[in-house]
Amino acid sequence: MQDYVKDIIVDIQPTSILTWNLERYNWKLWKNIFYGLLTMSVMIGIILTVLIIPNYSRKERISFIIIYRTNMDDVSLSTIVDLDSLGVSLNNHLGLSNVNVNNAQFVPVAITEDKKKREIMQNLNLCENENTDTTGDLFILHLSTEYPLNYTMMAHQQYLLDKMKIDNSSAYKQFSLPIKFINGKTLSIKMSFCSFDQVISPVSIQATGIQKRNSKEFACTGTICSISKFIQSQNWNENIIFNGTNKNRFGPCQGGLYPNDDKCVAYTYGPDPIQVIDCHLPKGPYAPIVVLLIHGGFWSAKYNRSLEDAVGNDLLRFNIVVCNLDYRSVGNGGNYPNAFYDVSNGTDLIRTIAQEHGFNSTRVIVVGHSAGGQLGGYITGRFRLIPSQPGYSTNPLRPIAFVSQAGVNNMWDGCDQANETGSGAVISFLGGTYQMYPERYLLSSLAASSNISVRAQYPSQFLPLEVPIQAITGSLDITVPVSQTITFAEQAKTAGDNCTRVIVEGEDHFVHLNISSKSWNMTLAFILSFIP
Repeated sequence: MQDYVKDIIVDIQPTSILTWNLERYNWKLWKNIFYGLLTMSVMIGIILTVLIIPNYSRKERISFIIIYRTNMDDVSLSTIVDLDSLGVSLNNHLGLSNVNVNNAQFVPVAITEDKKKREIMQNLNLCENENTDTTGDLFILHLSTEYPLNYTMMAHQQYLLDKMKIDNSSAYKQFSLPIKFINGKTLSIKMSFCSFDQVISPVSIQATGIQKRNSKEFACTGTICSISKFIQSQNWNENIIFNGTNKNRFGPCQGGLYPNDDKCVAYTYGPDPIQVIDCHLPKGPYAPIVVLLIHGGFWSAKYNRSLEDAVGNDLLRFNIVVCNLDYRSVGNGGNYPNAFYDVSNGTDLIRTIAQEHGFNSTRVIVVGHSAGGQLGGYITGRFRLIPSQPGYSTNPLRPIAFVSQAGVNNMWDGCDQANETGSGAVISFLGGTYQMYPERYLLSSLAASSNISVRAQYPSQFLPLEVPIQAITGSLDITVPVSQTITFAEQAKTAGDNCTRVIVEGEDHFVHLNISSKSWNMTLAFILSFIP
């Protein structure tokens, strides 16, 4: 029996050892699998962190317009609202946070033109005005706020809209709000809620490595978008400082430094990324002039200030401060009249930039190419605007000289010669023909129409410009007719301006941007003649 048991033990022992070895092998296998999965989880976590976290740095801006009826009228109001103070008051009164005041303005009811009166009455009819004290002017607020753009974007957006329109509806209906003006005066103004409307505004990117979305044209519904068409108060344009702080923001230029730069500073004058002016500062002592470049491109959003990079860098060789202005165009909210507001605000900002960076803003030469020549002429002649026109200012920056490089300086003829002038770009920019909107052509054209009957009815508002002018084009220009330069130069001379007409043989529309061209070197010589 003992021998039998012994045999059994001997027979079983190797099997037990084998089983134990298999169990140990399986444990090692499972341990390796566990550590492998753990490592993979950590790696996936790192990848997701890298990919997702930047999305929470991306900001979506939601904008809205609110209209109130007030107890005030235009003649009793100061010129410019203090946006800083107004932002604090609104956030406190309405229980909001981080809401920026982009613009705020009183719109007068006392408009004499019947058509415009009807338009403004459409907005007055939106007001359920039970308060007999608030029968005066409209108070229009353009507000915006930003929130993280993530997978619950729509929930964020809807929450804000619900809060603005529902949760605070009683606060919005009727209230008195202290409004401070930049002259130091504060008035307590009664307001009755009229309407609320959301607008689409650009996306703001605050993280690196994320592609910036294209800015979109502001889109409104109802009658709110028509407000800018009938505003008669000169105050509206003077208060367009859109960053919500009434202070100008600046940083490095998006396109980087030109080779001849010492440094470049970019100042924004609005919420759209294109509402910016780059000022390139030379390496040596500054020359006693500043050149303001205004790019062309058929007033189309497909083009921007980078068109002027080569000539801007060339000017820096002579220690000239170069300011390269950009603006909204057709396709990016720059239809009439916004492009005029943009170039006006961007140009006036040069004074502030000069004070902060040590150059002289009293000797600015405007150089505009193609559509930029039209806008440059408008900038040079702003001192002739009347209060009801876009860009009016009691103290506009006045250039000391103007260069029109193949500029569209006769918008009347540009309408009549639509196919030959940028394939109808003039009509697209101004929203119609001069038969439809003669006041727009009067505002935008340096020269009067070549049509005698039209010229008799609408003479040039701008001439004489009262500064030296170079009107230059190429004999082979088929983009903007050579006649544009000829008629402008002739009318400027007749009006008494010192205008030099230059037609460069053998060169076309785009050579003005080529620093080796005859056209550019003739413009450069004209600019350098203003350096003592």
